[in-house]
Amino acid sequence: MGEGDPARMARALLSEAELPNEPAIGVVQRLLRAIGYDFRGAANSLRANDSLIRARSAGMLADAARGLAALSAKFREEFIPPATREQPFPPAEIMKALQGLDALRRRVGEASSAMLTQQTPGSDSVWARLRSERALLERLLTADIELVSAAHVVCGAVERLSLAEVRQRHLAAVEAPLAAVDAALKSRGVLLD
Repeated sequence: MGEGDPARMARALLSEAELPNEPAIGVVQRLLRAIGYDFRGAANSLRANDSLIRARSAGMLADAARGLAALSAKFREEFIPPATREQPFPPAEIMKALQGLDALRRRVGEASSAMLTQQTPGSDSVWARLRSERALLERLLTADIELVSAAHVVCGAVERLSLAEVRQRHLAAVEAPLAAVDAALKSRGVLLD
């Protein structure tokens, strides 16, 4: 490596300052870019923010799914009587309501998984030139903000959902924002096609 101080070179790589003319810095930059890191690149910040926002949004949906599972347990306690000789099975109406709630919980969980598994474009320099990476990453960030908004609405709707609404199979307050999450996921996927 060159004769320069490694600590000074590391500070130069991490800062926005002009890089000293050292052969070692060029080697380190090539190595870092080859494995996908560019400390000074705004595109990498956008890429990291995209992943972070989707992870947090998916976490909100996972919390909503856990809330629906807890509501399902309460519903079972409240409305499903113990089996007797005269009535060995719960009433059909109650079971339909419970099945609807469980199906909704699965859909929320699937949306959380789908949000986590959405792709983020890699940091490939050829790909970046061909697809105008910066603009695409900014559009993805906008799509992620839509995902956060929709996930937040789903969480609020789950918190407000009552046992009476579940029994009457009035789940539209959660289903409508969940449909918005699904639509936002699809529109985000189209950006990467």
